[in-house]
Amino acid sequence: MGIRKKQPTLRGLMTAILLNFAYDEAQLDLPSSFADYQLNPVNNAISFVQNSRNMIDARDDLFKIAREVWQFVHAETQFKRLDIPQLIKIDAFPQIDELIIAWMTDRLLDNDIAVRVGEKTLEQAISLREKLAYHKEYDQLYQIEMAAVTILRFQPKGNADNLEVLISDYTTHDYRIDTTYREFVAKLMSVNPDQETLVEGLRWKVENTYLNDYLAHSVSEWNRVYSPKQVSQAHQQRRFYSTFVTSEQQKTVVIISDAFRFEAAKELQAKLDGQDKFESKMNWMITGLPSVTYFGMPALLPNHHLDYHGEKNVTVDDQTCDTVDKRREILQAENQSSQATQVSKFLSMNTEQRKALLSGQQIVYLYHNEIDVTGESAKTENNVFKAVDETIDALSRTIELLRNLSVRNILVTSDHGFIYRWAPIDEANKIDISDFKTIKKEQRYAFSKVPIELTGVGSQRLGDLLGNDDPTYVDYPTNFNIFKAPGASQNYVHGGASLQEMVVPVLNVKLQKGRSQAVSAKIHDVTSSRRITSRQVTVRVMQDDPISDVNTLAHYSIYLTDDEHRKISGVTPFVADIADKDPNARIKNVRLTLSEQPFENGKMYHLILHNTETDVEYSSDYQMDIVIQGGFGFDI
Repeated sequence: MGIRKKQPTLRGLMTAILLNFAYDEAQLDLPSSFADYQLNPVNNAISFVQNSRNMIDARDDLFKIAREVWQFVHAETQFKRLDIPQLIKIDAFPQIDELIIAWMTDRLLDNDIAVRVGEKTLEQAISLREKLAYHKEYDQLYQIEMAAVTILRFQPKGNADNLEVLISDYTTHDYRIDTTYREFVAKLMSVNPDQETLVEGLRWKVENTYLNDYLAHSVSEWNRVYSPKQVSQAHQQRRFYSTFVTSEQQKTVVIISDAFRFEAAKELQAKLDGQDKFESKMNWMITGLPSVTYFGMPALLPNHHLDYHGEKNVTVDDQTCDTVDKRREILQAENQSSQATQVSKFLSMNTEQRKALLSGQQIVYLYHNEIDVTGESAKTENNVFKAVDETIDALSRTIELLRNLSVRNILVTSDHGFIYRWAPIDEANKIDISDFKTIKKEQRYAFSKVPIELTGVGSQRLGDLLGNDDPTYVDYPTNFNIFKAPGASQNYVHGGASLQEMVVPVLNVKLQKGRSQAVSAKIHDVTSSRRITSRQVTVRVMQDDPISDVNTLAHYSIYLTDDEHRKISGVTPFVADIADKDPNARIKNVRLTLSEQPFENGKMYHLILHNTETDVEYSSDYQMDIVIQGGFGFDI
């Protein structure tokens, strides 16, 4: 198999280089089956691969060759024999990632979530692979694995003592399960068809865990402790204007995104906080019931009384408000210096038009509707999580434009949230209330003159929700099921009683003033002995400060040079991304391999820490002290 010394070929040379590089990464000897490709010494091979990967013109060719070499020597058979802690260190071939991902999938399907890869957890192993050579090709699959680990590890808590505790848990940390599920579904739906088999089976396992362990528990707990009277006035959606808008003494822009649920707003908040331009604070409100647009939008306007008139008609102080123009009139009746338009129109304006819109106004409402319009169509509901991502981007752009216009106070909120499940809904998930008289019936709610007395159904008096004497009852499932009712979409639903539908964000974004600009994370050499005694050099590098809003992730290239700044080693990529405040946790070992060339003992050489984004370099001197210097070239 392969080439022999008497018949060297270019393919044989590249095979030898990549195989020796791979086994050196795993700190293993080349197996006898690859004996024809043994290089001695291997330093030049290591330096060649490391340097080629850092050359834009050569990187893609090297990756292509690596795939071909793998097939040429039938490498899968041999590498499959390695233990996973050895395999996790290797990134010579892209197919290594496929072996690792397939192994992770098998572990998760076997419920072996606590399995370790050497000393690393699954999450740590995934984070390691995401920083290596072929990460772009496999990032999406590793993100799917990471999301699956998070959801499958979820354990339902005991019963919440009261509504306040349940909301606190959700808005502090539990919302992340909804975010993770959204990310899992979105990534899985867009995965390359050629890679689907690597994560096959995870879809249904994660779906079942999310629905039956998390969502079922979450909705059940909400309905066990929820009643309108337990929601304080400060957190009632119908008091939004008086609580959050008029409390500000400066120009305020309110962005209302239809169905922009709490977990998505937390992602927007993180995105804004990472820009070091804004100061944000997250609050929340509880919608009324039903948690739908024609109740939520009126509640966000200034109001003295809200009234339901049947069908989809809720009035604000006896005025209809089902269009932006009508909502503008209601805003101006309360405060003449008010304006309202759509986010899409605002984004399509030029700078002068935006200035004109804001000029002389104290309160401006901007309406956005991408999530709800996507989810409520049977043809597009499966794209609703993609619409969430696009909404986060659109709102971020809107806020940036407002910042450029010196708007210092922005509120982002929503009329309601939603529940989305990827798995098709079967008949067992539909509640039949046809034996009860209803005024109106939708999938997640119904109106009736008397409460529907049926297991799995809850009821609230509409007057308690609107703050009036309306005797109508709102009925809703007390689980994540739906009523048997007509509806264009069934996997995307809202209107009912759940944290996901009723807890909506109030994200307050303020323009920062005089805040220090974020800087790229710095690193420095903390190696105790700065002598080079062999061709394998290990140095210790410390990240100066933890990652934060003023100290951002940075990419470095680390290598050794001579006095002429010529590289004498391979280039090792390094990512400064540690958020740990413990200085010892921010120290990493970096391994460098000297190239095959003579060195002058006693001479000083230089370790270079090169920030690839800013081009800033840090250096430290090392004295050469190699006792035995090796030969030159490849021996194949």
